[in-house]
Amino acid sequence: MSPATLARLPRIFAGSAGILVFLIGAMALAGWTFDVAIFRSVVPGWAQMAASSALGFVLAGFALWCGATGPSQAIQVTRGSWRQSLLRGCGAAMAIIGLFKLSEALGGWNLGMEQLWFHGFSGPSGPARMTPTTAVNFVFLGCALALTPETRFISCFQFLCILGAVIGWLGFSHYFYGGEPLMPYGQMPMHTAGAFLALSGGILCLRTDGGIMALLISDSLGGGLARRLVPAVVLLPIFLGWLRLQGQRAGWFGTEAGVSVLALANGVGFGGLIWINATLLHRTDSGRKIAEEELVRLNAELEQRVNERTAELTAANQEMENFTYAVAHDLRAPLRHMAAFSKILDQELSPSPPPTTQRCLNSISRAIGNMTQLVDDLLKLARLARHQLMRRPTPLGPVVEALLTSLKPETAARSVEWRIHPLPTVECDPDLIQQVFANLLSNAIKFSRTRPRAIIELGALLHDDHPVFFVRDNGVGFDMAYADKLFGVFQRLHHVDQFEGTGVGLAAAERIIRRHGGRIWADAALDHGATFYFTLGVQQDLPPGLANADNLPDIIGPQSPA
Repeated sequence: MSPATLARLPRIFAGSAGILVFLIGAMALAGWTFDVAIFRSVVPGWAQMAASSALGFVLAGFALWCGATGPSQAIQVTRGSWRQSLLRGCGAAMAIIGLFKLSEALGGWNLGMEQLWFHGFSGPSGPARMTPTTAVNFVFLGCALALTPETRFISCFQFLCILGAVIGWLGFSHYFYGGEPLMPYGQMPMHTAGAFLALSGGILCLRTDGGIMALLISDSLGGGLARRLVPAVVLLPIFLGWLRLQGQRAGWFGTEAGVSVLALANGVGFGGLIWINATLLHRTDSGRKIAEEELVRLNAELEQRVNERTAELTAANQEMENFTYAVAHDLRAPLRHMAAFSKILDQELSPSPPPTTQRCLNSISRAIGNMTQLVDDLLKLARLARHQLMRRPTPLGPVVEALLTSLKPETAARSVEWRIHPLPTVECDPDLIQQVFANLLSNAIKFSRTRPRAIIELGALLHDDHPVFFVRDNGVGFDMAYADKLFGVFQRLHHVDQFEGTGVGLAAAERIIRRHGGRIWADAALDHGATFYFTLGVQQDLPPGLANADNLPDIIGPQSPA
């Protein structure tokens, strides 16, 4: 049975019990109103249900049905709902009816409640009086109904429901087994006892947030065991007792032998239940152990595969780094030779080489310079992979100030407005983070040189309690459709004739930030500048003056893939 079905069953039972209790009470009231004896006593000559009992059952059945048909968990969760008020009010009314009738029985009074409700009744007798036991049970179940909306007192609530069911069974057992009534001070009517049994179970089913019902509807092993045992524990002794009584009445055995047969039947019945459930538990436990062993084996295999793949990936990365370093290092010598021979050739053709020859020599010189820069960048990128992270608390403000000082020669002949905001202290590798800021600031300077007045902004924004660092410029920007190519090696979004560079700087910045557990992305538009953002997945000390969204609007833009 699915968990959803299990969760619905208590409400279905409670609603059905509410309808049954309401109909029993309504029929008894109709019997007193229209003088229909069969409605009052079910069987002619048996005890009749008191009119006050019928009224209490009508109230309790209606409240129980309303509580069961509400939204799931609404009884305990929705504070101040009309269902809660109805349950409390009807429960209090039941308890008051029981207290009034109990005081009449104990004090020998007659408060005339039935005569008020049935004024002018002309039948052969007035409405039956409620027995003291029935009155006590109305008090118990009325209090239980009033406690239903409360999230507390679950133990008291369950105790009252079970006590009400026990009293109802004691009143009903007389009709099931025969003999003298077990209830003192008067015989409880059969339909009154049946209504108490249905009402006790229905009220108990309204609370599935804890206690007995929470266990019965759970999909745990204990819940399944309880669902198998509880019906047997309740019904089996009743049935065996009835069989023993019928055999004794038929003369098959005497009282002592009947007790012996009953004890034997109980032992065999409950022993069989214990055996069946123990077998099921053993199978479940054996299956669990087999599953655990299989899980351990699969985890070991997975861990071995992960270690093998990690070793292979590490070896491949190391081989690639070594290859890159070796190629870049070995290219330096041929480049130096080419530069030297080009210079010698230029000197030999001086002072007036042919124009075509001079253009060729200039192209060779530029190509050698670009290739040298490319080799240097490749070596820097290879060294990043070999660099061991040395994290320590680093104030980023002095790091940026030192960078700005070193960049002054590049901006001396230009009009540049720097907007530097407060920066936090972070736990990072200061040398590598300095390279990140250097690459981003150099890009901002380069791509804003076409502006009469360049504006370069650097700061941090608090986002989800973590700083997001940014470098913004008002340069040429780029098309966001190609933003996924920004951080690849040798990837460029502008022609080399417009802006120099090898396309390695942003790739190096991305690798450094990734090694720190962060990410980098960009937001830009053609001819409207660009903003680069990055985070660091390390501990950060945020100063009180950290920039925020109030003085830096629209900092967090669309996130491009890093």
